[in-house]
Amino acid sequence: MYGIGLILSPATGGLSVLLVGGAGFVWGIYGGDISNEFGSAVEEVSFDLYDRLFD
Repeated sequence: MYGIGLILSPATGGLSVLLVGGAGFVWGIYGGDISNEFGSAVEEVSFDLYDRLFD
């Protein structure tokens, strides 16, 4: 993830490094919530929907 920002930094004047750093910071704060919601959705699709269709 950080490699892309470093590769693009000469073309964007360092802005991409700030964007990638900011995105990493936000993911550090809110990433757990996002992962939990995504995991719950995957669990619902894989188990609950399967039970409804094949039970």
